[in-house]
Amino acid sequence: MVQNVDDGAIEIMDDEETMGSNELDPSKEYYSLLNSKIGRVVLDEAHKIRNPQTKVAEAVRQLKPKGPQSGLAEMIIHLVTATPMMNRGADFVGYLSMFWCDELDVDVAESYGDFEFDPYDETHVPEHTEIYQTGGELDFDRYQLPLWRLNPSTFAAAMNTKDAEGRCLNAYKTLRAVIPIIMLRRTQASVLEVNGEWVRIGDSIPPYRICTVELKWDNAVQFVEYNRLFQGYIEYLTSGQAPSKRERVFMVPGFGKGKRGVRGNAGTRSFGIYRILTIMTFNLGLHTMLMRTGRRNLVADVHQWYDKFADKGMSYYFDLTKPDRTLPLYADRFSMALYLCKDSPKLKYLAKLMGEICLDEKNPRRTIIFSDGPMALWNIEGFLSVCAQTIVSPPPHLLPCLVRRVY
Repeated sequence: MVQNVDDGAIEIMDDEETMGSNELDPSKEYYSLLNSKIGRVVLDEAHKIRNPQTKVAEAVRQLKPKGPQSGLAEMIIHLVTATPMMNRGADFVGYLSMFWCDELDVDVAESYGDFEFDPYDETHVPEHTEIYQTGGELDFDRYQLPLWRLNPSTFAAAMNTKDAEGRCLNAYKTLRAVIPIIMLRRTQASVLEVNGEWVRIGDSIPPYRICTVELKWDNAVQFVEYNRLFQGYIEYLTSGQAPSKRERVFMVPGFGKGKRGVRGNAGTRSFGIYRILTIMTFNLGLHTMLMRTGRRNLVADVHQWYDKFADKGMSYYFDLTKPDRTLPLYADRFSMALYLCKDSPKLKYLAKLMGEICLDEKNPRRTIIFSDGPMALWNIEGFLSVCAQTIVSPPPHLLPCLVRRVY
C-alpha cells in the first residue's frame, strides 16, 4: 500500500501493478498493513534485496516495528542466499539496511583532534558512545559485538572510495570487518545438530556432475562463417570504403595535394585491416576477442592481458570468447587446451609438433618459436602454458628490440 506525498491519497496496488517497475517512486510514501504483525521473516533468494531502493526491499523494511512497542519482540530476519554478492561488494548495502538502526552508531566524539575513528579498524573501539561503554546495553568488553560497522551509509562510502589504487584493499578490509558479523556460512562439510542427531550437510545432497558439450562446426558452416567475415573486410581492401556508412572506417594517410591527391586507404593496404585479417586467420577466437575489446591489439594492450590471471591471461581469453555467458571455466588443462585451439588449425598443428619434438622419450628437444604479432604470441604462450609446457619468453615490450638484434 502506498500514499501519495503530494495529495495524501491512498492507493492499494494489486499484483498486476506491482509486476511493473521494481524501483521506489519518490513521490509516494510506502507502508504495510502487516507492520508489527510478524515476528520472524525468512527471505529465500535474499540477493533480490541487495538494492535497498526497490519495492521488494521496502516491503520487508515496512514489516519492522517503527520503534519499541510494549508486548512486542524485535522482528527477526533471516537472509538465505547462495550468492550474497552478485556484482560487487556494495551489494551488502541492501542487507545492512535490514539490520541497521541509528542507535547502533558511534558518537561523533569518537573522532577528536587529529584522530579519526575508523569503524572498520580492529584497533578502534568506541570510548565515548554510551551504548558500547561498560555497563551499556551493548557493553563491548562483554559482548564483543562491533555493530557500528553495520551502518549502510558508512559501508557504501567505504566501498565506493575514489582512490583507484587503494579501492580493492579498502573494500577487502571493509568486507572482512562486516561479513563475519552478519553471515552464518554453511558448506557441504558443515555438521549440524538436527533432532538430537549430528548430520553433515553434504551427506543429504545427491552427487552431481556438470557436463559441457560443444558442437563442432562442419566444413559447410565453417565456410559460411569465414566468408561472412571476409566479405565484411574486402570492401576496405578494394575501394577503401566500408560496406555500410555505420561501420567503422579504417584510414591510412593519403598522399598528394589538391583534387588529384589520394585520400584515405583507396589504392593502398590498410594496416588496420591487415592486422585483423592476420589475427583472424591465426585463430578465429582471437578475432572474436579483438571485436569485444574495441580492436585493442597493440603491444601495450596485450602486455596487460598476461597479468589478468595466473594462466597468462587465458581465462581472460575464455571469458571474452565463450559462446554463452553462463559457461563455467574449464577445470582441467586438457579441456581448456581443446577450447583454445578449437578454432585455430595452427595451434593444433603446433600441439602436434610439440608432442613429436618435446615429448619424444628417446630424444626430447627444446624448441624456439617465432611469432609475428603480439596477440598471436600471447595466444601461443598461453596455449603452451595450459598444456603444461615450460616456456621462457622475453617480456612483450622487449620483443621489438630482440627482433632487430636477430636480424
